[in-house]
Amino acid sequence: MTSFMSVVIGFLTAISVVRIHGLSARISSSDDDAAILLGFKRQVTGDPLKALAGWGPDAAADPCSWNGVNCTSSRVTGLTLNSFNLIANASAIGELGQLEMLSFLSLAGNDFSGALSEALSFNNDVGMKCSYEFLDLSANSLCGQVTGNTVGSCKVLKSLNLSNNQLTDGIPAGVLGGLQLNLLDLSHNNLSGAIPGDIVVNCSNLEHLDLSYNNFSQGLPGGFSACSKLVYVDLSCNLLAGVIPFDFSVTLFSHLNLSYNKFMGSFPSSLLNCTQLQVLSLAHNQFIGEIPSYVGNLHLLQDLDLGANNFSGPFPHAVLNCSSLMFLDLSSNRFSGIIPAEICPVSSQLKWLWLQDNGFYGSIPPQISNCSQLISLDLSFNNMSGTIPSDLQKLTNLESLVLWFNNLEGQIPVELANLTNLQNLILNNNNLQGSIPAELSNCSMLQWLSLSDNNLTGTIPPSLFNLPRLGVLQLGNNKLTGVIPPEIKNSVNLFWLDLCLNNLNGTIPPQLGRTSRSADRILDNCEVSFMTFLDASCKGFGGLMDTAGIRLSDLSAIHNCRTRLYNLDIEQLQNAPTLVFLDLSHNAFEGSIPSDIGEFYSLHILNLDHNSLSGELPGSLGECAVLMALDLSSNDFSGPIPESFTNLTLLQDFNISNNNLSGKVPGGQLLAWPPSVYANNPGLCGLPLPNPCVSISLNQTAPSKSSWRGGRADHVVMVLFISLGVILVLLWTLWLRLAWMMEGTCCREM
Repeated sequence: MTSFMSVVIGFLTAISVVRIHGLSARISSSDDDAAILLGFKRQVTGDPLKALAGWGPDAAADPCSWNGVNCTSSRVTGLTLNSFNLIANASAIGELGQLEMLSFLSLAGNDFSGALSEALSFNNDVGMKCSYEFLDLSANSLCGQVTGNTVGSCKVLKSLNLSNNQLTDGIPAGVLGGLQLNLLDLSHNNLSGAIPGDIVVNCSNLEHLDLSYNNFSQGLPGGFSACSKLVYVDLSCNLLAGVIPFDFSVTLFSHLNLSYNKFMGSFPSSLLNCTQLQVLSLAHNQFIGEIPSYVGNLHLLQDLDLGANNFSGPFPHAVLNCSSLMFLDLSSNRFSGIIPAEICPVSSQLKWLWLQDNGFYGSIPPQISNCSQLISLDLSFNNMSGTIPSDLQKLTNLESLVLWFNNLEGQIPVELANLTNLQNLILNNNNLQGSIPAELSNCSMLQWLSLSDNNLTGTIPPSLFNLPRLGVLQLGNNKLTGVIPPEIKNSVNLFWLDLCLNNLNGTIPPQLGRTSRSADRILDNCEVSFMTFLDASCKGFGGLMDTAGIRLSDLSAIHNCRTRLYNLDIEQLQNAPTLVFLDLSHNAFEGSIPSDIGEFYSLHILNLDHNSLSGELPGSLGECAVLMALDLSSNDFSGPIPESFTNLTLLQDFNISNNNLSGKVPGGQLLAWPPSVYANNPGLCGLPLPNPCVSISLNQTAPSKSSWRGGRADHVVMVLFISLGVILVLLWTLWLRLAWMMEGTCCREM
């Protein structure tokens, strides 16, 4: 009896120990599952969407009815709380590790922060084991390393997604080798070092591998051919280098993305047998040579992106055998020769054809119109000649036609007006002649019309300004005549207007810069840059360019002067309530600047130089607080410089020389500009000009020659000291402010 009682007492004692350490040991009842979940809830410090409001109120409640909880036989086996913006420390996730039956955990799209080791902490001393088969902690703020004590302890794990976190350092050898994963996604972190070789040791079940957007370096590990079920591989946006291993080949590959790395060598021969490929991207690497003929055996290929490499040779005819191809990008390579007439068989499924920035020459084959599904056609930055085929009108699905910087001639085909889905028509920097077809107003979806740097004549068709979504209109450096049509007031979405270097006359219409932004998503999916001129040898201020698929180094060929290239924030342009850019320079405009120009709150660049404008400078111009560049030089303005110009504290380019302005230069940052920006205004005086403002009354005797010299010397000293102080203040102000609507600093000065 004594022996039996001892066993009973020992058993009860063991149970009490488990109860006492309930949050540190495995628990086997649904009530205890509820207690653990409530413990998790207590650690959540933010629940803006009230996702956990229905949990509780106590452990006696049935957790299987709670939001996000899944149960099997009254035990918690799954928890899904995605995109609820929950805020908690990583240790809250560690609390869930005590749920004995939990095999499915998905907490993606929240704000769990802290070390991954806190989220995946399993105390083996008290019998805790990782039972997760599916684990998704993506899009949180987890940091630290992927180690054997975290991921490596989850031996039954089949799917692991830790993407979009802040994980760092390399992955130690052996961590992933003991897992039988079918999905591994560690993308969008800061992981570094070599891709661990053991990732392919037990990869017989691996179907999905995504390590993109990290800092992995060195070459690819060998042995991928053992991953016989691998379908999806994305290693893009890393620092991987070297040649592609010969055994980097899996028959079931359907999606392979190696773009934005430093791979080199010829087109990977290991892809010869990957006949199931649907998506292949080798873009932005250092591959060389011609495209092999066996690419034509990839009959299921839908997306082929080879852009931004050093591939060469003629147009790769083999890709024409890929009958399922919808996206073809050969941009920014060294291809040359003519574009084959058979590029578009009648059965073509091609939707995107990007051949820009190569050495293609000859005429544009009219047979391109056989690609009836084509949405985007870009042949810019080549040596294409001849005329624009009128047959392009058959591409009724076309949204973007980009042919700039070629040697195209002839007139703009009136038939392009039949492209009613056209959004971007970019034909600048060619030798086009004739007038601008008024019929283009039928392209009601048109957002970006760029015809600058051609030889166009005639007037600006008033109907263009009735285009409801027109946001960018560039007609500069042509031979256009006439006035700006008053219909410009109808362009409610216009934010970029360049009419410089023409023969336009008349007055500047009022209200041309005010918009109502009825179309919110203008220029979506565009890669837009602004090139500004740094030398006076290039007239005008610069231009907006579609730089997708074009090497920055090649852009220097556009102009014969130094330029600077900026990447623009499309979203900020879309949200601008008024004009952002207005260049009417080098025309014959007359009259005064419209008084309502102060209402152009988003105006960053105003260039009106070399016209015949007159009258006083409007004080309202000082209300354009974000103005970065203002050039009013070489006109006939008179009167004083408005005191309100001192409010233009963001100016980086300023010139009002060669006018008839008079009076004292206002203070503030206007004193920091060199005298040259005020030159040839005989009536201007005061700092920073060398001539002081002198007021002599009728009964005052003229100063003696010696006193004049003394006063002039004192003035020069004042100029030096005040100018130095203003310059220092201006530099400090500019340092604290963000420049314009650019994304960061300029990309390149050329």
